[in-house]
Amino acid sequence: MRGPVLKSADELEIMDRANRVVLEILEIMRQMIRPGATTAKLNAVAEEELAKRGAKSPFKGYAPMGLPPYRRWSARQ
Repeated sequence: MRGPVLKSADELEIMDRANRVVLEILEIMRQMIRPGATTAKLNAVAEEELAKRGAKSPFKGYAPMGLPPYRRWSARQ
């Protein structure tokens, strides 16, 4: 078993940027949560905000171990 893997300054910078994007979007989500807010609206805004920042979700379309990707559910199903 190997020990810890040290990150380079460039890798740390990338991780820091990703963390800041997540923090910004979670703050937007926090402000949107109120009675009547739908998860569909929260999801749509989160996707828009990710796109504005040139980021993408690591979970959307995730297919573990060759299994089919997780389905996207909608209120109509």
